[in-house]
Amino acid sequence: MAVVGAMMLLMLGIVGAHPNDLDCDRVLGVGETIMFQTSEASTDRFGIFERSGVEISCGGTYVAGETLTAKLDDITDAEYVMELTGATFTEECDDGCDTSRCGDIAPSGDGHEVTAPTDGSDITLVIGWAAGFSTVYITDTCTLTAEASDDPATDDPATDDPALDVSSIFGYLVDVLCWELENHIAVDGADLLNSPEDHTIHCMRDIQECRDSGFGVLVKQADGTYDLAYAFDEAGNAAALALVDETDLIDNVTVTVSGVETGSLVTDFSVPELTQVSIRLHETISHTGFLVDILCWELEGHVAIDGADLDENPEDHSIHCMRDIQECRENGHGILELTEDECGYDLAYTFDSAGSELALAYVDATDKIDNVIVTVTGERDSDGIMYVETLVEESHQIHEGYLVDLYCWNLEGHIAFDGADLVNSPEDHSIKCFTDVPQCRVNGFGLLQDEDGDGRYNLTFTFDSGSDQTVLNFIDNATIADTVFVRVAGTPQAADATILEDVSIDLVPHECDAVAAGDDVTVTGFLVDILCWELEDHIAACRDSGFGVLVKQADGTYDLAYAFDEAGNAAALALVDETDLIDNVTVTVTATATGSLVTDFLVPELTTVSIRLHETISHTGFLVDILCWELEGHVAIDGADLDENPEDHSIHCMRDIQECRENGHGILELTEDECGYDLAYTFDSAGSELALAYVDATDKIDNVIVTVTGERDSDGIMYVETLVEESHQIHEGYLVDLYCWNLEGHIAFDGADLVNSPEDHSIKCFTDVPQCRVNGFGLLQDEDGDGRYNLTFTFDSGSDQTVLNFIDNATIADTVFVRVAGTPQAADATILEDVSIDLVPHECDAVAAGDDVTVTGFLVDILCWELEDHIAVDGADLLNSPEDHTIHCMRDIQACRDSGFGVLVKQADGTYDLAYAFDEAGNAAALALVDETDLIDNVTVTVTATATGSLVTDFLVPELTTVSIRLHETISHTGFLVDILCWELEGHVAIDGADLDENPEDHSIHCMRDIQECRENGHGILELTEDECGYDLAYTFDSAGSELALAYVDATDKIDNVIVTVTGERDSDGIMYVETLVEESYQIHEGYLVDLYCWNLDGHIAFDGADLVNSPEDHTIKCFTDVPQCRVNGFGLLQDEDGDGRYNLTFTFDSGSDQTVLNFIDNATIADTVFVRVAGTPQAADATILEDVSVDLVPQSGCDASLAPTATACSAFPSDDPEFEHMASLDANVLLYWTIETEGDEDDSFYPAIRASVAKTGDGWVSLGYSLDELMEGSFAVLSTDGAAPEKYELTGRTVPVLMDAEFQTLADATTSVVDGNLVVSFTKTLAEAGEVEIEASGTTWGYFLFAYGDDSLAYHVGSRGAIQIDLSPVCDPSATPAPTPVSAAPTSAATCESDDPDYDFALPIDGSFTFYWRVLEDGDEEDDFYPALRGRFLLAGGGYAALATSTDTAMPGSDAIIGIDDAVPEKYEITGRTLDSVSARSASQQTLVDASCSSIDIDGQSYLDCRFVKDMVEDGEIEILASGMNQFVWARGSGSLAYHQSDRGALTLDLSSCAASAQSLKPVSSSAIRIHGRFMIAAWAYCAPVGVIFARAKHAALRAGFFKTWLYLHMFVQLMALIMTAVGFAKAYEAIKDADVDIDHLTYRHPKLGVGVMISGCVQLLMGLLRPHPPHKGEAKSIQRWIFEGLHRLFGYGGIVLGVITMLSGIEKAMELDHIAAQRPWNTAVIAPVATTVFVLVVTTVYIYLTTPAADTSESSSYADVEKAVAEKVDAPQEAEMVEAKNNDDKGV
Repeated sequence: MAVVGAMMLLMLGIVGAHPNDLDCDRVLGVGETIMFQTSEASTDRFGIFERSGVEISCGGTYVAGETLTAKLDDITDAEYVMELTGATFTEECDDGCDTSRCGDIAPSGDGHEVTAPTDGSDITLVIGWAAGFSTVYITDTCTLTAEASDDPATDDPATDDPALDVSSIFGYLVDVLCWELENHIAVDGADLLNSPEDHTIHCMRDIQECRDSGFGVLVKQADGTYDLAYAFDEAGNAAALALVDETDLIDNVTVTVSGVETGSLVTDFSVPELTQVSIRLHETISHTGFLVDILCWELEGHVAIDGADLDENPEDHSIHCMRDIQECRENGHGILELTEDECGYDLAYTFDSAGSELALAYVDATDKIDNVIVTVTGERDSDGIMYVETLVEESHQIHEGYLVDLYCWNLEGHIAFDGADLVNSPEDHSIKCFTDVPQCRVNGFGLLQDEDGDGRYNLTFTFDSGSDQTVLNFIDNATIADTVFVRVAGTPQAADATILEDVSIDLVPHECDAVAAGDDVTVTGFLVDILCWELEDHIAACRDSGFGVLVKQADGTYDLAYAFDEAGNAAALALVDETDLIDNVTVTVTATATGSLVTDFLVPELTTVSIRLHETISHTGFLVDILCWELEGHVAIDGADLDENPEDHSIHCMRDIQECRENGHGILELTEDECGYDLAYTFDSAGSELALAYVDATDKIDNVIVTVTGERDSDGIMYVETLVEESHQIHEGYLVDLYCWNLEGHIAFDGADLVNSPEDHSIKCFTDVPQCRVNGFGLLQDEDGDGRYNLTFTFDSGSDQTVLNFIDNATIADTVFVRVAGTPQAADATILEDVSIDLVPHECDAVAAGDDVTVTGFLVDILCWELEDHIAVDGADLLNSPEDHTIHCMRDIQACRDSGFGVLVKQADGTYDLAYAFDEAGNAAALALVDETDLIDNVTVTVTATATGSLVTDFLVPELTTVSIRLHETISHTGFLVDILCWELEGHVAIDGADLDENPEDHSIHCMRDIQECRENGHGILELTEDECGYDLAYTFDSAGSELALAYVDATDKIDNVIVTVTGERDSDGIMYVETLVEESYQIHEGYLVDLYCWNLDGHIAFDGADLVNSPEDHTIKCFTDVPQCRVNGFGLLQDEDGDGRYNLTFTFDSGSDQTVLNFIDNATIADTVFVRVAGTPQAADATILEDVSVDLVPQSGCDASLAPTATACSAFPSDDPEFEHMASLDANVLLYWTIETEGDEDDSFYPAIRASVAKTGDGWVSLGYSLDELMEGSFAVLSTDGAAPEKYELTGRTVPVLMDAEFQTLADATTSVVDGNLVVSFTKTLAEAGEVEIEASGTTWGYFLFAYGDDSLAYHVGSRGAIQIDLSPVCDPSATPAPTPVSAAPTSAATCESDDPDYDFALPIDGSFTFYWRVLEDGDEEDDFYPALRGRFLLAGGGYAALATSTDTAMPGSDAIIGIDDAVPEKYEITGRTLDSVSARSASQQTLVDASCSSIDIDGQSYLDCRFVKDMVEDGEIEILASGMNQFVWARGSGSLAYHQSDRGALTLDLSSCAASAQSLKPVSSSAIRIHGRFMIAAWAYCAPVGVIFARAKHAALRAGFFKTWLYLHMFVQLMALIMTAVGFAKAYEAIKDADVDIDHLTYRHPKLGVGVMISGCVQLLMGLLRPHPPHKGEAKSIQRWIFEGLHRLFGYGGIVLGVITMLSGIEKAMELDHIAAQRPWNTAVIAPVATTVFVLVVTTVYIYLTTPAADTSESSSYADVEKAVAEKVDAPQEAEMVEAKNNDDKGV
């Protein structure tokens, strides 16, 4: 066994039975020993290439860089190995031969992907294959060559120039809009970055925004993703649109693009722009048509040199012309196609040069004379050029002429059977001759042509027998009425070229020859209105647009053959008004041509039009003579009431009365309401003759029912073809079961008197009483008219079963009055068999006033029911499928709502009819139901009501009143269970004290279970009110539901929070018919959401300063969203359980629910208080922990009148500007001035209005909005940006506001100006405008003014925003509170800051919350050198901290501050920077403040921080405070402990002796600019620079042709991009700091110093790269300069990246510290992830290089150094590299 195993292993090693086992150094060729046998050449199988599934012929061309597939053409029982030269397999095969060989022992047939080279090399493919363990066969070599370039210069990479031609760019076509979407995910969902093949033509062609955005080409990158390589100019975009409009592709739009670079980059996405674009679709198509030379085609009228009319008869174009005339040979070739109207030919494609060469080779070789039809395959581009790969001759010919049957042709004088002169007028030969004359069908067919042009036709071709059958098929399916002018394609027989075989035949359209004036026309086709033919979606105007007839074309489509004149249109309208057809309106039109073409669509016009419906119909009904029908009241001569009882009309009357015989006949039908009969059709004369023949022959006496077939016209005439007697009879009466009839006195089981009142016999008796069902049935009729009924007919047993089926499916509630059709038995005519039964509608007998009605059916609005054919507005067929009628139609379409409602009931024939209509109250009940239901369609209802006794006039159905509607829909509802007694108590306060409006969770099981009155008064279920502020009763339970509720409360162990889910049906009165009631385990609680981090802080004082025990409403959502500790420590719910105003933590949430809370927070649109409604299930182990939590916001306003917003006392003051009455401070930087105007220059409707001005410190932008709830959503704003006049915007959320349409821009006197450096925006606006929140001028409730502003362009307004309530018509004492400081550069007067505290001379409101009081002391209790001193007071609303510092400028660093904090003594601080760490209390020896204290005080219910101190104004080491003259102060405040103050800061100059003050605008460092700086630096040093290192390292990994320069170009490109982005990012940071109001050096901190180092490193690298010494030439040693360069280049490269990473991480830390970014982790990840990936790739690449590079020896090009040298030489010395390549080729024996 060991020997055998060894031999097997040896065998596999020698033969390479598996491709992996064929050594790489062994030759795959003929004559080699493989698998112990000598390999042989074989042509049985061969190697092929495919492009997108289409084979490329060997010898064909490829596009540089494209992906192909290499395959063995037949893989049956085959194992194989493939070998490539010039190209590589896309993925390395498991054969150890890199990517040059690939094999498979069990091939699937998919082949292997091949990447085409980019250097123009030929690709060769050889395959060795074997069928099992046998001889290996070697295929012929298959070679592909590079596609020729239009510009040879582009073939030389060394001559690349960005402004030169670009040819053969291979990639995916893409619209720019889709490329620019986030993550390059297209509108159709295609991932363009990774899978552009999924991008659809539909997206690019049919979405207007995509069409308009321009196009470009995506090219595969080295990492396998795709990027936008080029974008097209306008002409190129047009070419792309032409391509997508024309192609049949669905997706995978691969193209080859040629063009010329404009030298510009497309701005939006920085890619080169192409002009003179040509786009070639990578789709191999096949086209068959007439070959033509371009010279002949371009001659006038497309008449060739040889006289052939190429437009009409390209078959006449000769080979001689194309072959022997030099000009024809030299001007290229193309191929023709039929025009769209099939009346002639047009040029389909022009061939490329290769195609013209194939054409010349073909015309030189063919023995055809003319009729030159070929099939070409290839690709096509956007200019109509076909890149031909193959050209094959087609043996068939195409000829046009008149079709003729040989029987007619061979008749004497060629006069056809139908009289047509086939020689002179073959157009008169009718298709009827072909279809209806047997001799014409069986003697074969041929083609008549006028060969000499003399108007005389001859038989030029006949067809073989198989083709004759084809002609018969064509004839039998043709829709033409007369002339048969055809286009025939067929192959001449070898023996006789006049006989065509394999014929196909198509009709040449009539439209190709205009109809002459006066010509008679008979045409059969489909009637169509012209508007529908021409347009889409204009149904309403169809009647007015005129009519025509559509005729089937040869390709199976239809076209407009004729249009009618005005009289013809009237005839068409009469027909469509009368027909019962829904569609398929086929007509025969007889008319006369006017000789004119209808202008709009160029078809012949017809006059004297007669239209007959081309439809053979069958109709069964009562036969009637017209004389009797037309008598008064339709009462016949024999007394029969033809309206009601046509079965009584006798044969005697129709047969024996001469007048009846002579006046024609007709047939009746049931009326639409099935209550009687009407005349369906009047017979034509032939029909009346058939009727007379029938009445003369029949032995019937009456009940004369017949079936007629025939066609009908628009006048109601039937052209009768057959008339057949029906044996059945029709009778009407009351259905009765024989069991009840036979009871004593004919008193039925249900008590009905069947003789006198059979209408009382209920269907319940039939359905529910077994004896009634099994004893048979019959019909009761009042034969004598005396009101007494008798049994006139009974039914056979089979018919009894039919009756049972009818009963079981009937939807009626009581009386069973029916119409029975059946055949009398021969033995006993009173027994009917084969019975069918239909209900006579209730509507036929008016319901008596006061009758109770219960009916089940489909709810319907009257408007939809009355539409034509009962097709509703939403398209539902109400007659047959009322379940399709939608709630949307009945609820949302006003006309449907207003039209009233009714109920549709199923009829015996399966259709539906309107049974009842509702009165006004019933319509209201129906509306309430459709407004409340969640159903989409299938609106089945049970209606209980009382009949009014009236018929609704318009449609004659009974009217119902006191309507109650119950929806036949099982719904599910979850809510709090409640007993009705407690709900109906005053205020909805239950017996147990639970407030069911607000807190139904407190309602106890004890109350519902143990109090008898609660048990007995029924139950219901609650739901949240629409405003979600409380609860309301959703449904009251029916008695069964209350029983289920009682059973539940008796069994549950819940105490309260009783939530259940009920299912059942509901009616319009709010009653739920409960089927199931199930307890829900979760509970619902309301309270304030809290994060556990804040709750666990000392004293439960939150991070934002909120007192969570006493004022949890102060805890803002910003704390949850922006403070990391708040987000990660879990959440809970605060509730005031004891009602004492103090809140406690009652519930916490499990970890999964914490994530739910985070999702809620991150998507919430509230501004502050987070009062929520939580649903969750208590944990079994700890009921205070809720799991599976859902959370919803409880609205903050509008739920309780006591919570209505109230304006802050004296928030408005008399204006300091005489132009306005009032003013208010919105914050430290913005003032609002206003006057309420009641009249003015505008229209009266404009008033009342607010005339307002918003003043902001500094320029920039400002926005003022108005909202009812402090939220942006649903409000509007007046916004001025970039110095433009203010306009109105809609605020839809926390996104960029949307400019309102022009019609809503109603501002008057709107201006924007800059006054003394400050922005002033003025406007006048109407207070109340449609669609906007009304501004409340006065009253008890006010909305919120929302404001936001910025110093740059419009952007997100972190910190620079707010909401404030203002009474616009205040009565206010301005002395009660300090008025706001005007926004002005000029000093204010002392009078504006009079102190209200006698201990201080002045009080200055620094902003809306912070007021500074002071007095300058000249002496006091301290030492004399202490004076002058400043006695100061900080008063801060809401508490927190307040800081005031002296400064030499407007910057905090370097200033001396006094800071007062809650519960701490104010102290002196030294501020050295802009972070919290740089704010430090001075040493104890420097704490020289006296009388220093801070306390919390209450003023008018408002809490304030009150800090007081006295400070020496001149101290060593501190900035002197001037007693007189301007001091520079900076200030800050915050609501919590000392922290970064964001925008709550400012600067001002202040004269302490006079209170002259000026607020100064502080422009912060732009966070947006810092983030942009960061993104550029990360892109440069975390992405570009490391990728550049990878490219440099990869130069050793693949020494393939063309890669020598590619790595360096890529390396240089990405490193240059890194340097450019570094410069841009550097400049952005420099500009942001320079523009901000900060007085710091640019290199103050560590981060900018490191950044300068990185910048220097990058510049040094660039300089070294430009000045690098060249590598040594072959045989030379590396110079010392080269050694130094390589060492320094690597040192600065790797060192720069390491330094860059350190710099980026320090910058991120700094940005987080200064609040420029919201979270640090994503930014750190953006740095670390790509750098770590780069390190990994470098390690892998290095290992790969050392594993695959041959060990160093003395042979040439084997050492690592030689590899480097070869790389460098390829870049820096291309001429020497060519010598090396030649030497290598010599070594290989090439």
